[in-house]
Amino acid sequence: MEDRSLGGGRISVPVVGLGTWRRLEAAAAAGRHRELIGAAIAAGIRLIDTSPMYGGAERLLAAALEGRRSQVLLADKIWTPSPEEGAAQLARARSGTNVLFLSVDLCSLCLRPQDDSVTMFVATALFGDGAAGVVLRHESRASGQALPSRASIVASGEHFWRQTEHIMGWDIKNDGFGVVLSPELTQLLRHRFQSALDGFLAREGLTLKDFDGFLFHPGGRKVLECLASMLNVTPADLAHSWAVLKNYGNMSSATALFVLERALASNAKGRHLLGAFGPGFSAYFVVVDLFWC
Repeated sequence: MEDRSLGGGRISVPVVGLGTWRRLEAAAAAGRHRELIGAAIAAGIRLIDTSPMYGGAERLLAAALEGRRSQVLLADKIWTPSPEEGAAQLARARSGTNVLFLSVDLCSLCLRPQDDSVTMFVATALFGDGAAGVVLRHESRASGQALPSRASIVASGEHFWRQTEHIMGWDIKNDGFGVVLSPELTQLLRHRFQSALDGFLAREGLTLKDFDGFLFHPGGRKVLECLASMLNVTPADLAHSWAVLKNYGNMSSATALFVLERALASNAKGRHLLGAFGPGFSAYFVVVDLFWC
């Protein structure tokens, strides 16, 4: 079988690989997943593709490769609608291990001195660089071996509004990243956010009354004021979001984790709704239970 080089010739793999989506689980149903992998290796296939989103493929592949792991190159990856779900998926796939999820956003890359538009001025004043990290660990509480934790992820979800690319995002220019930031953002939130949130809560069997607090991505002053009005909460109920906005500005994805960190530092407890917003326009939801340690 023909080989081709990867990574500047440091790795050589055959032109034909083996995908494990559905295929491995189907073979396992007949008790033949080890036979399948053995036949592939015997045929000269040394590149195998897998992923945590392929159901039990990784677990079955690990069992089938016992004693011959060195004979193949594994291509593993995560595909999800959001980085948060990707990190959670990875943690679930590797029960009992720690997964470090990093969020790093360098919003200053969008600074283009030659752009004298109002959008550029607002973006420069509002956005900042930020980085945050979270250690995720999937444990079965039923086993009684769960480690102490400050927070537990209960549910997550996301929503994308079609044909809203003009609301927020980036437009690649000759001199860098052009910022797309429309004043229609708050209008979209007022008219369409509630239904997206209600849909997520309904799928999880929850209502707003089930939450002890709200931790929202502080996209800006108008965004927080709009959220407070829709959720029928006071500025004090969004105090952590307001504090992060005042001290750091909007650091894109890392901002939501700054809000979570501030809530943990203040010994907040109970069920909280963590919400964030992204380009597109899109919204992300995570239900977290906070504990005292």
